[in-house]
Amino acid sequence: MQPSWQSPRELEWANHDLAKAQRHLAEASFFAQRGSSPEAARLLELSRQSLAEAQNALQRANVFAVREQAKAAENLAKAAKALYEAELGFGSRPGRSFFEAPLRAQESLSRLQAEMAFANITAGPVAELQQQAQELLSRVNTDPGSYTFADYSRSKAAHHSARAALHLLAAERLSGLGSLGSL
Repeated sequence: MQPSWQSPRELEWANHDLAKAQRHLAEASFFAQRGSSPEAARLLELSRQSLAEAQNALQRANVFAVREQAKAAENLAKAAKALYEAELGFGSRPGRSFFEAPLRAQESLSRLQAEMAFANITAGPVAELQQQAQELLSRVNTDPGSYTFADYSRSKAAHHSARAALHLLAAERLSGLGSLGSL
């Protein structure tokens, strides 16, 4: 049963976001078969849980929560893939964003910290992702002379972890069902 405010276009976007998250989860799962990073494994687990929450929200016809949960799952899978790439030593050819990655990660982390302070969140998956993003950034060597692909990958993982946490916060606001405690 669709609420009257839900348009077919919104449902199409929700399904698109779900499919995109599933694709990124499959890619990260492929890398998981070759890597052994416990951090990446935890991100992959959170991605699967977030995808399940998105599918539950779809059954409840809450397309906005579906989209946020799916985007969280996508970002978690991207973060896991980046950590596996750092461990395995390969990935896509970095472009101009190579040296900007730590800055982008710090920007996302700062925004997450502000949102967490506003929402008074100190525990749960959002706080776990915030701590992991901080930890990953602390291990990044930003000196241009010694900045490596592993530093770039850790920066990407921190960025995607912070973005995932922001999407989880948005999903919580949209669903109002306390899903942050269940992940």
